[in-house]
Amino acid sequence: MITAGLSNYSLALFITAALIARGIRYYGLAWLVRVFGPRAKTLWREHALLASIRAAVAVAVAVLTGDYLADLVA
Repeated sequence: MITAGLSNYSLALFITAALIARGIRYYGLAWLVRVFGPRAKTLWREHALLASIRAAVAVAVAVLTGDYLADLVA
């Protein structure tokens, strides 16, 4: 949030991105609990930090790969 403000990121885009990210997280958890039962919620909480780190690394790799490929094409 602070970085978005410091970089003059569009407020509308920030709110949209936040809603999408939160929606994926909470609806994803709700779907897992519905399909796999309450044990899914326990597993989610036990592994949330590691899953978040892995997701952040995956997004960073995707962005850097996209930038690299865009430079090759241009």
